[in-house]
Amino acid sequence: MKVQFIPSGYNQARVNSLYLGNSTSNRVATNPSKANISFGDIHYYDKFYVYKNFDPMSCSDWELDNLAEICHLNASDTEYAINERYTNGFLGLFASEAAEKRRISKDRLMPRIEKVKAKRANLSSKLSEYKSLNALGGSNIDSQKDNVRQQFIKPLEIATANNFIIPTNGIILYGRAKKSTKADFAKWIASETSNFGVCNTTVRYMPHNDEQSFELIKKSLEDAKSYYQRTGRSSIIHVENIDKLLTNSDYSVAGYVNEFKALAENASRKYHAILLVKTNQPLSAFRADINLDKYFGLKVDLASGITPEQKKEMEAISREIDRLNRKANQSSDYFEWKTEIYDDDWYGSIAEQIGR
Repeated sequence: MKVQFIPSGYNQARVNSLYLGNSTSNRVATNPSKANISFGDIHYYDKFYVYKNFDPMSCSDWELDNLAEICHLNASDTEYAINERYTNGFLGLFASEAAEKRRISKDRLMPRIEKVKAKRANLSSKLSEYKSLNALGGSNIDSQKDNVRQQFIKPLEIATANNFIIPTNGIILYGRAKKSTKADFAKWIASETSNFGVCNTTVRYMPHNDEQSFELIKKSLEDAKSYYQRTGRSSIIHVENIDKLLTNSDYSVAGYVNEFKALAENASRKYHAILLVKTNQPLSAFRADINLDKYFGLKVDLASGITPEQKKEMEAISREIDRLNRKANQSSDYFEWKTEIYDDDWYGSIAEQIGR
């Protein structure tokens, strides 16, 4: 009978009677997916080794956290290693005692592994997001906030305090920034201007329901006029989706386009209001009869991209994922699969051991 060779440095070998041709019975040592790979009379299979330093039962909390990072990419092999590490026949335990050790070990280690896996998934998702932003180049959001603060918010605050006519009829946010980025920028404007009493309201233009949409826009302007009469404070009206009308070149909407122009032209002087519009379309897509300079005195070109703070965080996340990868590479110090060989002339026992 031929006994499988145990590499030097291994001891306390556990020998199990096993017929390798029957891969389904190979509980201890082989990977069934490779048990039948052969070249002539030489057959190859994978054998699983568990070393004595893999001992979740005896680990401290810190050691368990460290082991969880090491094992987080090999969760299934970790469970297999626990089963092999605490086996009743080898340890001289009753089956019930060995089963209890396996249960406790899994309860101690496996939830920590899941926690590391969840952390890694979150880091990977964030890294992917930052890499997409980085590919766009630098963000101009912070610099545009400075521009809007100087060109619009401070003049508006002065005009509001002194009952001057507010400095523009409208603001348009455009550019390659994502829709959500433009929405966040509009919220920032609302937050900044609310600090000195400006009323921010939202009205939505509904394509194919133009009449009702314009009734709502007119009501918002009249509300802004009433607010000014009561408080001496201006209003910003966030008109959602109106770019769908203003970029529609169809003749059928010309009447509503003209109605919008009449309202926008008088927004500041008559209603003490500023119309704020967001669009994902280039300004060149707007109708030729829309004088953007006249209706939108402030045009804000927003470019999505990565901020310096986000770039630093991206680099920190990348370093943390690299650290976890280096940890995972240490798993072979605790358990590993190794390719072994047998030939057709010999069947019988295979030695598997725990301990180095």
